Amino acid sequence: MYYAIFYSIFLLIFLLVSVFKRTNALGLLLVIIYFAVSLFSIYLIKNDTLNELDVSEIRMWPYILMVFSYLLCFYPFLQKRRPLDTKKIISINDNGFFIFFLYLYTFLSFIRVIMEVPNIILIVKEGNWAETYTLGSNQVYSTIIGQYIMMFVSYFRLIAIVIAFCFLTDKNRTNKRNWLLPTLTMIFALGTGFFGAISSASRSLMFDVALTFFAVVIFFFKKFSKNQKILFSSIGIIGALVFVILMLRISDSRFSSRGTLIYLFSYLGQAPTCFNSQLATKINTFMFGEYAFGGLVGITSFDPSTIGGTWGTHFYTYVGYLYIDWGPFGTIVISLIICLILFATIKKEKYYVSDVFLIFVIYQFLLNGTFVIGRGYILSLIVNLIIFLFIKLFVENRSFSFQINKKIQIQK
Repeated sequence: MYYAIFYSIFLLIFLLVSVFKRTNALGLLLVIIYFAVSLFSIYLIKNDTLNELDVSEIRMWPYILMVFSYLLCFYPFLQKRRPLDTKKIISINDNGFFIFFLYLYTFLSFIRVIMEVPNIILIVKEGNWAETYTLGSNQVYSTIIGQYIMMFVSYFRLIAIVIAFCFLTDKNRTNKRNWLLPTLTMIFALGTGFFGAISSASRSLMFDVALTFFAVVIFFFKKFSKNQKILFSSIGIIGALVFVILMLRISDSRFSSRGTLIYLFSYLGQAPTCFNSQLATKINTFMFGEYAFGGLVGITSFDPSTIGGTWGTHFYTYVGYLYIDWGPFGTIVISLIICLILFATIKKEKYYVSDVFLIFVIYQFLLNGTFVIGRGYILSLIVNLIIFLFIKLFVENRSFSFQINKKIQIQK
C-alpha cells in the first residue's frame, strides 16, 4: 500500500503546483480526477474489496511510469506560456457546412431519442440494471437504419458539441434565435449519450459523456453570456443529479451483494491498481499493435493470459492500453508525441474548429484513460482523425472553398 500512497502523493504535488500556478482549468480538471482515483485506489488496496486483484504484486516502477506519462500528456494543458484560450477561436458565423451538419446531427439525434424512449422508460421502471448490462442495447437497434443512426450520433458527438459551442460563443451571432440550433444540438448530444449509457447500463459511458461535456463547458465558460452561464449551470446541476442517481442505482442493481458504495469506490480505484498488479508486473511479451488494431483486421477476441496478464475485465488506464502493445519505452514515446501535438496546437495564435476538435479528441482520450481504453477505441480515434482531416483540408481551406465557388460562378 505504501507504493500507492507515494503514487497519490506525486499526484497531490502535481495538483498543488497546478493550483499555485493558476493553470488552465482543463489541465487542472485532469489532475484532480487522476488524484481522486489514486485516493480510491488506496481505499481498494487497504480494504482488499476486489479479491481478484493481487495487491501483493504491486511495485513502484509502474506508478513511476504512469506519473511520467501524465507529466508529458498533461503539461501542455497546464503551461502558462501561450496557454489554451477561447479568445483565439475564430468566427465560424458564415460557414454553411457547419450549420448543415448541426441540422443533420440534431435531426438524427431526435430520431434516435424517439427510437430509444420506450426502451429507456421500461429499463428505468423495472430497475433491473444487471440484466440490462448483460443484454446490452442490441434490442433497440434491430434494424440496419437504427444501427447506422446510432453509430453516426455516437461517433460524431464530440465534433457536434464542439461546433455547437463555437456557434453559441460566437460574438457575430448575438441574436437569440441563433442560439436555438446549437443549444438543441448540445442537448441532444448530451441526452443521446446518457440514453446510450442507460440502455447498456454502462457506468464508464456515463463518465465519458458527463466528463467530456463538463470539460467542453468549462473551456468555453468565459465566453458565455450571463444568460448562457445560467442555462449551462442549470443543465450541469440537473445532469450531475441524474448522473449520481443513475450511478448509484446501476451499482446497487449489479453489485448490491458486495455493498453499493464499497464496490463503487473500488470501481473508481481499480485502474491504477490493476495496471500495476495485473498488467505491468505480469505480462511477458508485448503485442506490437495487435491489441489495439487487431479488431480492425478480424481478431475480435483476446485473452490476457496469452501474454501473462491477469486483468480480465478490470480497468488499466490509458497507460495500460499503450503498454500492452508497446511496453514502457513505447508508452513514453507515444506520450511525448501526444505532448508535442498538443503543444503545437495550443500555442497557435488562432484556433479553427479543427484545432479545438483535435485538442478535445486527445483530452477525451486522457479522460477515458482515467479508467480504461478498450480495444474498440481505435475505431473512434480513426473516425476522429478522418473528421479532423476533412474539416482542416476542405471545410476550413479557404483557397479550396474559393476555387469551388469560382467554378460554380463560371458555370452560371
